[in-house]
Amino acid sequence: MADIMPAIGVGIAIGDDADLPVLDTGAPRAGADDTPVLAADGGARLPAGAVLNADRTVTFVLAEPVTIRFRSSAGAAPTEEQFQSFSFRRLRGADMRRIAEAEGADRGVLALALATDTPLAKMTLIYDRMDAADAIAMGEVAGFLLRSGRPTGR
Repeated sequence: MADIMPAIGVGIAIGDDADLPVLDTGAPRAGADDTPVLAADGGARLPAGAVLNADRTVTFVLAEPVTIRFRSSAGAAPTEEQFQSFSFRRLRGADMRRIAEAEGADRGVLALALATDTPLAKMTLIYDRMDAADAIAMGEVAGFLLRSGRPTGR
């Protein structure tokens, strides 16, 4: 059993059966016609399934929900957790520094973990089981939040 220790949060150990695929029909994605959603601040676009909230966070509904199984490093019974949506926040300077210090492909997963306030170990498991279209769309949401600053009036 391999332990994965996130920078923040609890340790998660992957169980022997954690690599088994999880089949779930899931709910249809909001805006499933893949029509881009224009942001209120003009220009930047959100992918289908994403909603800009009044507090400038973005809620993204996965087209294919993801279920992960893991054990805590304390040896507890296996835990199963399903993810159907994520709430994204704008990244901070400290987040950007951590992303810049990460290695290669890990940067994208770390960025998603930070933007959704999901422990890195969990996001790694989720990302590895996520539908590719959802992974791409989540990257677009994170990118949208980097481009869409609060209007300044200039």
